[in-house]
Amino acid sequence: MDAIPGWQFVGNDVFQKNSLQDVRDMIHRDRNHPSIILWEASLNETGMKKDYMKKAHEIVHEELPLSKSIQLAGS
Repeated sequence: MDAIPGWQFVGNDVFQKNSLQDVRDMIHRDRNHPSIILWEASLNETGMKKDYMKKAHEIVHEELPLSKSIQLAGS
């Protein structure tokens, strides 16, 4: 499993913008890595806002060159 930095922390708009870029970079970097089968594109154990979760979900689908059958928790 691959995860973005930010466990138990949701920062200001700049932090969230950088965090969403981390989601994009992480998936783009590791999408062909045979040992990674799961990405955590969320800020674990935080009070993420719905718009953040929606954007992270959209980024995952943009960056993964797989079928549209991919599902994320909460989607």
